[in-house]
Amino acid sequence: MFSGNFCFLFLPLLEFNFVPLSAYTHWMVTHDGLTIEAVSDSPYHMAQPHSLVQFLDQERKLDIVSSSRRTFSEQEKLIHAQEKADDPYIENEIRASDPDCIRAGNPIYEKDTVYAAYSLGHPLHELVIQFSKVQKKFRLSSTEEVIYFRTSSIEHIMEIVTNATDVRIKEVPLCDSELHFSMYAFEHLMSMQQRNSLKILPESELEELISSYFRISDFAHFIAISLKSEPTNVSFLGLASMFWRISGNGLNAIECLRRALHYSSMSKKKYGELVFALGNVVHRAGFSSDAITLYQLSLAHLNDGIVHMALGDAFAALGNITEAIMEYELAQMSKPEIPQAAVKASSLKCDLKLIDAMEKQHMNLLNNINEKNLYNDRLDYVNKIEESIRKSVADDETKKQSLLIYSYFTYGNLPYSSCRMMKRKGRLGTHCSVNDLNRYLSLIRGKEQSTPVRAYSELTRVSRSLLLEILKIFVRNCKDSFEFDNIGKAISKRIKNFFDGLEAMRGINLDEPVDKPKYPRKMELSMSKLVDHYLRSSWPNKTICDTSQWKYTIPSLNNLPQLFMSPDNKGFRVSDLLGKYLGLSSGMEHPLPWNLPYCSAFLDGPSLSPILKLPGVLWASSRNPSLKLGENRLLPLFTNLVVGGATDADIAQRITTLLNYNIGPKWIALNLAALFWRIIGSPREAIICLRAALLSNVVRYANSEMHLVDAAALLNSAIAVNPNEPLTHYLAAVVSLLRNKPVSAIAYAKAAVVVDPNFQPAVLLLQSLKCSNKYKNVIIHERFQRRCCAPSQDAVCAFGDGDVVCFISHGKNTYEAINCGGNIDLSKRSKRVCETFLLFVI
Repeated sequence: MFSGNFCFLFLPLLEFNFVPLSAYTHWMVTHDGLTIEAVSDSPYHMAQPHSLVQFLDQERKLDIVSSSRRTFSEQEKLIHAQEKADDPYIENEIRASDPDCIRAGNPIYEKDTVYAAYSLGHPLHELVIQFSKVQKKFRLSSTEEVIYFRTSSIEHIMEIVTNATDVRIKEVPLCDSELHFSMYAFEHLMSMQQRNSLKILPESELEELISSYFRISDFAHFIAISLKSEPTNVSFLGLASMFWRISGNGLNAIECLRRALHYSSMSKKKYGELVFALGNVVHRAGFSSDAITLYQLSLAHLNDGIVHMALGDAFAALGNITEAIMEYELAQMSKPEIPQAAVKASSLKCDLKLIDAMEKQHMNLLNNINEKNLYNDRLDYVNKIEESIRKSVADDETKKQSLLIYSYFTYGNLPYSSCRMMKRKGRLGTHCSVNDLNRYLSLIRGKEQSTPVRAYSELTRVSRSLLLEILKIFVRNCKDSFEFDNIGKAISKRIKNFFDGLEAMRGINLDEPVDKPKYPRKMELSMSKLVDHYLRSSWPNKTICDTSQWKYTIPSLNNLPQLFMSPDNKGFRVSDLLGKYLGLSSGMEHPLPWNLPYCSAFLDGPSLSPILKLPGVLWASSRNPSLKLGENRLLPLFTNLVVGGATDADIAQRITTLLNYNIGPKWIALNLAALFWRIIGSPREAIICLRAALLSNVVRYANSEMHLVDAAALLNSAIAVNPNEPLTHYLAAVVSLLRNKPVSAIAYAKAAVVVDPNFQPAVLLLQSLKCSNKYKNVIIHERFQRRCCAPSQDAVCAFGDGDVVCFISHGKNTYEAINCGGNIDLSKRSKRVCETFLLFVI
């Protein structure tokens, strides 16, 4: 393109370790982009000044170091704050000061506390009733005569039982009458199906009630003889089960209760007592879920504080602390004379407070570990970058020659120095030497004070015309510089025409839609039928569910939808804003330079403080740019906003021009800027742009950013502004699903389908949710629960490179990687926190 000789511009770095030399050898554009100034000392004095690639790479590395150094101080403050928040004595402090913990004393989860034995009334009361109704016959042994008696006194029964002391072989009450199956004995429960292997501890509390009257062996013999005469007597069967509970024989206790329930035709109260007794047995055998079912059925027949107490124990054994507290409080209200009810309720409340405090401590510890790892990794990275920067800078001799040559061409021949032209490696250059360095430096300082360098210090716009003027200076003494002039004039004319055209469009906001909004859509007959079809309970059938499960995956934390609500939906033409109104036709690029669409300058309205204080917004606003946060699936949509397509950098500059010249609705340009930042993975800048967009048009076209817990409130606000957008309802369904609210998710998905039955994402989500509820034996929210090994394991969940890695805690700041029986590489000992961050933008 050029002919003749070339002029090379050397930009030397004036950083001398051996002598404090300085001179203006480098020109830079200031940070505001409006002026250029001379730089006396910079890291751009490259070892290979002719390499543009190395020069640009040096700039990139310096930007990295500069931004990193700014964040180091903030990270250090955060780390120190997290370390101060770590209190190793938090548990003891809470137990010593909290009223519930003081009242509770020992923890609730001691086995003898949760698996206590209960009895409704005195166990011998029913025995007295049985013998008071009619005259009974009783044979102490097979050889003795039959004794006939009628009694209403426990003392009389004690006398009869005491006479059995001399019986040589005492019998036990076996409930072995034939009963293969009973509809009344809860055979469907897992504990009943596995009763042959049940093991329970002896219930010493019941033994104390009976042993105060007579020996257990005499009591067992008495009940055994009674059962022989009346094997279907419900009271005797119940007393027999009590004996086996005292003995710790779960199978025999259940067999007696099975028959008692089978033959029972008594009052609701007696039936409730039998069901309660069966619940006690299966609970002490470890089947607390079955016990809860039985206790709740017992409460339907009798409202007794003891039953509430036992039900609270079962809930506590399963870790359902909230339900357990409620049952203990009901027991206390029903029977105030039960002191353990209040103690157990307080103990669980204390545990909740401890769990909350320890979880906060745990998260603080994980965050502290993560911040320290990030800090160290970043510091190592920056140190390597700085070392690379130093290696790219010229050596001391080259720096010295740069200073001398610069002074020679700036001030001419000076005393104490000598410069001459010489040829080195086939190239002609200048070499200078100094015979008296101190006098030479004194002379240079005098020259600088008398003739300060002021070239191009005036304010000027950064454009191609400025670059052209700089090029003219660089080639002032070069031959054939007229080619620079011709090219520069053509470029300058094009730039001038472009910006002159923009001046005519400045301030034209075009805030009214040019087309009819896409929503609400006119509901034609075919669409109404389609909506009715999707809302029927019979849709989808099992065939559709079976065939679609491989085609569509329900959104999850690892499979998030990346969505953008185009302003075209509201009747605006984004392609016209980015093309026609900028004077750019299809195939044309925006003139250079291309800048990023920063939005902080447009935050000039009310504060929107409720939104800014949401945890999700605060979290996202604090994140540094990261490729992991980039929504790259939206890039094709972004590049096709311009007719014929364009690069993302080109569109970013078009958005910047719209903002700077106030062309078109500002909220659209700000929303497009937010989309750009979302795609490249900078949520902080995206939120700034969205805040500015909300400020520019708070109600009419409000958009929202969300972080799971904050999502519901913000989405409700967006739906209140415009309930006719299916995308808003669909996103609300996804967020509800991720928050373990499947019922709300289905409701929002239905709303999206009603608004637009042709909106396939909502149709597919509704289909999958209904399929999961109708044909799969798994609750939807269980798919989104993450556990590390068993729930009882004290482990820390962390992300490795693609795998979930678990760590067992062995004390403060000490962890051991485990694989939980899975195929996890133990070498991946990353302790980064499992961050469930989720950012959506409508």
